[in-house]
Amino acid sequence: MRTIELSPFNRLHGIAIDDQDRLYVLSEEKGVLLRIDDAAHASAPSGAVATGAIKAHMVVTNRSGSRAYVTGLLSGTVSAVDPHDASRPPVVAAVGPLPESCALSDDETSLFVGVRGAREIVQLDAATLRQEKRVAVQGDPLRVYVVPGEETLLTTDIENRTVTRYGADLREVQSLQFDAVPAGISFHHSKPIAFVTLLDSNQVAMVDLESFTTVRTISTGPEPDVTALI
Repeated sequence: MRTIELSPFNRLHGIAIDDQDRLYVLSEEKGVLLRIDDAAHASAPSGAVATGAIKAHMVVTNRSGSRAYVTGLLSGTVSAVDPHDASRPPVVAAVGPLPESCALSDDETSLFVGVRGAREIVQLDAATLRQEKRVAVQGDPLRVYVVPGEETLLTTDIENRTVTRYGADLREVQSLQFDAVPAGISFHHSKPIAFVTLLDSNQVAMVDLESFTTVRTISTGPEPDVTALI
């Protein structure tokens, strides 16, 4: 339909949208978070802030868009930034090797990070980035998600080909095995359904979160990674 020009910022990877429909795009190579206030009409970014992350990979914002969290794959860090004020330096916390994904709790007080190189999930205070909890997990926690309306987490484990649910105490509750590699998860807006992309089978699995079973699959193109429900 249209293009928003973001050069010279390259290797665009993480993306987020806040409750004001502002768009945030992360440049992995530059370590910069771009803000686009009117994505429906803009042809260029509205602003940019340094994240303090090296190989900045994933980003999540709070609902108001006043704070964004960025993982740094090579720096082994999580950064908290104000996307609207480049004069405020990022708050940076070391969490361990290869932190890839992060997710905010429903009340936005805790940030959960999947630290792939350490095979751990780390819980941080979202305001200060101080560590609250750290637990070892089975396999490779590629992505971490907070289940909407619950105090539970889901991870996709590309090593064991599972989606695993963890309780508020970060103890494993249950695990669902797949014949393919699970990657990304999105959630239905009003039903207890999770959409799990299966990279090497070119499908999306619909998982009933109450029975924790796959109820159907949807065929896609090659290597489905991320989904969004509109």
